[in-house]
Amino acid sequence: MAGAPADELAERAQAGQVTTSRSGPPCEPPTHGNRRPSSRRRATSAGRRTTPSRRRTAAAARRALVVAPEPVPDGPARSIEVLEQPGDLEEVRADWDRLEADFDGPANSFHWCLAFAHTPPPGRRACVVVLRVDDDVVAIAPLQRRLTLDGTLRLISEYDASGFRYADEASLRWLVDAVLGLRRPLVLTSLLAGSATQLMLRARLRHRPWVRWVHVWTMGPDAVIDATYADPTNSLVSSRRSGDGAAAASPVSSRWVRRRLRKAEQLGRVTFHVDPVEEDASDRFEELVRVEAASWKGRNGSAMIDDASQRETIRRFVSDPEVRAGARLAAMRIDGEPVAMNLVMVRDGRLWTLKDGFDERFASLSPGLLLFLHVLAWAHEQGLTRVELLGRMEAWKRDWGTGRTLHHLRVYPPSRHGTVAFTRDVLDIDKVRRTLRARRYARSGSPTT
Repeated sequence: MAGAPADELAERAQAGQVTTSRSGPPCEPPTHGNRRPSSRRRATSAGRRTTPSRRRTAAAARRALVVAPEPVPDGPARSIEVLEQPGDLEEVRADWDRLEADFDGPANSFHWCLAFAHTPPPGRRACVVVLRVDDDVVAIAPLQRRLTLDGTLRLISEYDASGFRYADEASLRWLVDAVLGLRRPLVLTSLLAGSATQLMLRARLRHRPWVRWVHVWTMGPDAVIDATYADPTNSLVSSRRSGDGAAAASPVSSRWVRRRLRKAEQLGRVTFHVDPVEEDASDRFEELVRVEAASWKGRNGSAMIDDASQRETIRRFVSDPEVRAGARLAAMRIDGEPVAMNLVMVRDGRLWTLKDGFDERFASLSPGLLLFLHVLAWAHEQGLTRVELLGRMEAWKRDWGTGRTLHHLRVYPPSRHGTVAFTRDVLDIDKVRRTLRARRYARSGSPTT
């Protein structure tokens, strides 16, 4: 670790106060720790609490990026470790599912985190914070870090409900204090409202002089899969349901569904398939990428074809043998040509929607909705009890529930990193970049990767 006295860090590591990642560079860029303090900083009054030696100790700990909470007399030995490389993440594979989670969806699983570590977006890197007590893993924060001057920390799962994993309330509190102790900007976009992680963060930030900003948004709902799904032409779409699954009136009827099917059959032979993901399913996956790009996501630049990192992360995720056992690719085809496709996953007796898309040339047929109804009929045959509609709330998802409330939390510490991140977010530089990229796409007519 450049700029940090090796003997001092070794002594603190042996004392259980500082540990470092086993491979790769430290998660925080080194500061100018070897610079001689100015005369103004050296001239400290007798009543000042912070001494130069304490400042040097704190600077060394920040350079290592791994700072343990204050030691407790006669208490358990606690240490914090930051894992960035995929090989280091394998050490916590067995502990990941053992710990409690606020929302245990596919994007909050170990396999998703490992896939992200292999294929992070440009300018980012996995930065998983692990809390150990007596060498036992008791809490994990699945984070990623921007490779910029501010080094903002974000949740790896940004668009589905997520949070920290922990053994109990005490371990969650220690982990939150350790993450805040890194003094880095935090952008936690998908904290489930009322979850243990969200409440603990609010409690530990209450008396800190940090700038905080909270935005509330809604993700897709979950719904009960019952006998109403058995017939795709007379299913849940013909009766809108509230959040608790109670039926209510809706203008969409089963007659409307059958009329769409007849229109599709006039164009050719219509087939619906829900197939397991094969070990070598690259051709089917490329079909999903092309169909999604032909929808509104392609026009907005949010499709997988426009984001190579997202595409490779999902490809690696579903190719994992443990994940592939529950992954399914569903397709609606007209004369063999896919017009709508869904990537879903069977997990814990539930059906989870991961990716979907449809060809806008067939938008008048509502192919995405027709396919989803057949997927629900298949799920009912398999004995699944609920369906989880992941992602943001959209108009068609309201037929199945009111959705879940998520908190988008931004935290800026009183440091140079927090100042840089706050300035960037106020100016919204990232939005300007996305706008310019969308304009280039509109002029060229081909997506930029």
